[in-house]
Amino acid sequence: MKLLKYSVCFIVCFMLFLLTACGRGGTNETTENNEDVTESTANNESETGPVTDETRPVQESTDAESVSDETEESEPETMQAVKELNFTAEDLMKANSVTAILDKYSSVKINTNNGESIKSIAYYNSKPFVIEVFDYDGVEEIFGWYDGFELKWTERGIRAEKYVETLFDADDFIYEDEISVYFDGYEFALEEETDTSYILTITSGWQDAIESRVYYVDKESLLLKKIVTKMNGEELHTTEYEYGEKVDDRGLIEDLNGYYKEVWLNCCLNNYTQEIKYTVEIPGEWEFIPVSRTAELNLYLKDDFSDPYVYPGDGNSFSLYCTDSVG
Repeated sequence: MKLLKYSVCFIVCFMLFLLTACGRGGTNETTENNEDVTESTANNESETGPVTDETRPVQESTDAESVSDETEESEPETMQAVKELNFTAEDLMKANSVTAILDKYSSVKINTNNGESIKSIAYYNSKPFVIEVFDYDGVEEIFGWYDGFELKWTERGIRAEKYVETLFDADDFIYEDEISVYFDGYEFALEEETDTSYILTITSGWQDAIESRVYYVDKESLLLKKIVTKMNGEELHTTEYEYGEKVDDRGLIEDLNGYYKEVWLNCCLNNYTQEIKYTVEIPGEWEFIPVSRTAELNLYLKDDFSDPYVYPGDGNSFSLYCTDSVG
């Protein structure tokens, strides 16, 4: 019996010994592996230097610089695409001439407000007439153009004026463009571009004053919508445009299907060195007066300059003589 107990104790002790030996072997192996990792890390640090907080920002800065370089390279392309205009000042002038506008619309009205007074000019197209109604603070003046004549409304009816200088060549006097004159000789900067408009600026300065004009231009038609004029950043006045609005012609457009009369014009100009003979055909109720851009003409009803001109007013044809010298 005792022998059996000793045998069991011996077996248990022997197994405990084996288990302890195995456990020590696993620990040594793990320790050796950890030592290998530590040695490898130390070797890497000796070759590249330790990874510290000072080295990390250098890498981040490099990455940021790379992104910045890419942004700088792409920005000029984007700005160029936005600011490049596909039209010229000549295109703007052509689109915004009164003649071109009235080919598309029946009228154009230009309203200007400087904070103290209001001015408006309305061009009304009722072919073959173009009527201009000039309104300054409620006081109206009415002009018109027809077949090279500038028309004025007087107490005795329509007075048709024609520049004698135009009779020397084929160019008839045509009304001045009130719109396209804004664009002549200027260079524009594109301030902004919306879905429907280009916003252009012209800036000029002298001494301590800086004047700027901001133009709102329709993208499709290149027609002006509005002009804002500023001085040293302070808004001085605005000009706005209306196209195709109904304009009251106040019954000024008379029927041209009635009778006509002829005026036989004979002019001796520049001390009689230039002679003009011209036949004018106008509606019977109109008064015709030749005018000059450079001199005041003297008008007569007889060729010897003995009978100063007085409008006959009878609707009959007659001869008219003029000179820029005293007869």
